[in-house]
Amino acid sequence: MSHDMMTTTPPPVPVVDYNTPRADQVPRRKFLGVVVLAAVLGAMLMGVVVYRLRARPAAMTGTLVLQGTPASGNLTITSATPATPSVATVQQQIADARTQANEARLKDLMTKTAPPTQVVYEEDPVAARKLFGAGVCNAQASRREMSQPFFSAFEPPVYRTDGFWHENSDQEKDALLFAGPLMSPNGNQRLVMLEMEVKLAGTPQSNDEYTVVLNRKLTYRICQPKMMGSWPDTVRDGVSLKVVQGGGRDTIPIKWIDGTLRSARPAEYNLRFFAGQPDPKDSSHFTVEYEISGMKNVIDGWLTDDDFLRIIPRGGKVERGNWQIEAVK
Repeated sequence: MSHDMMTTTPPPVPVVDYNTPRADQVPRRKFLGVVVLAAVLGAMLMGVVVYRLRARPAAMTGTLVLQGTPASGNLTITSATPATPSVATVQQQIADARTQANEARLKDLMTKTAPPTQVVYEEDPVAARKLFGAGVCNAQASRREMSQPFFSAFEPPVYRTDGFWHENSDQEKDALLFAGPLMSPNGNQRLVMLEMEVKLAGTPQSNDEYTVVLNRKLTYRICQPKMMGSWPDTVRDGVSLKVVQGGGRDTIPIKWIDGTLRSARPAEYNLRFFAGQPDPKDSSHFTVEYEISGMKNVIDGWLTDDDFLRIIPRGGKVERGNWQIEAVK
């Protein structure tokens, strides 16, 4: 064998062309399409992961329930998720609680009387602040329409209300001067409430001063001694006398005093009412004591057989629907 035959190089392996383009030969449009598709798939996957992570704590908030006993070897644990009460169920529970509270309040009014020394309406600013802070009087006359600095420049009158749970917590309630069971001459038993509506009206004056007018009007409610739904069964309600003080005595002037805007109302103008009392000798009669100008006087009230309320003040002067509360000389 010759040397040339031993060193002969074998022929090259043929290259098969699969027509596969190189990376630098891929069209730009196709490349961008692949990138967008990958981003969309990644976002969908991330959404699934987040959803499962959020749903897991909710599923774990239920109560774990043990079934079987350790001794039996058949102890299993299951999750019982409590049912969420519907809106209708919650509203019904609130209505039931309101009805129960009002029934208890009706029973109190029919069986208990506040002591005659208890103040139920107060206009003196110092006494009003103390009574309201102690909870003896649970409401203030509204200053809703008054802006600063006049809103905080005076103390509004304070008073006790009927104590029933009203559906609208923002509803303005009246001062309760008397509440208790009365019986008319013919034997009609009623829950009688004498109240006073109190409204404040403010008027700006010159020199950045202000005047607050006190509008006070007696009202009444005559009810059956039972509930109608969640409220006492009212037989009649109405408007009685308007409380009037002449000469600007029923206003609260807010003036600049020693560098401060404050009330300049004289103390003798302030009105105070005490809790009304039933008459032990006449089951149709009650009295309400009040104080003004340092003097005390009384309002008399009688329940009639046709479910009206006679209101006759012993002091002042009554002309039609106006009661001039202060002594008229």
